[in-house]
Amino acid sequence: MNVELADVELSPKLLRGRLTNVTEAGATIELTGRMGVLHLPLRCILTTGKPAAGDKVEIYLSYARQISSQGGTEAAYDEDV
Repeated sequence: MNVELADVELSPKLLRGRLTNVTEAGATIELTGRMGVLHLPLRCILTTGKPAAGDKVEIYLSYARQISSQGGTEAAYDEDV
């Protein structure tokens, strides 16, 4: 099945999970519904207090779009963004 990129609407979806590990540098989020695990820098978690393991979180995610391949052409992309 070959899907054209122009045919795919990338709209973020709200996913929920919980923090399973929090360090000085980052946190691990276990997403509900067998959606996987994310590792994020602590600065990416918006909070008024100090995050701790067991805290519930929510995050907006969308599909990942490939912008280059080993042998193919690259889409326009600014690495300085």
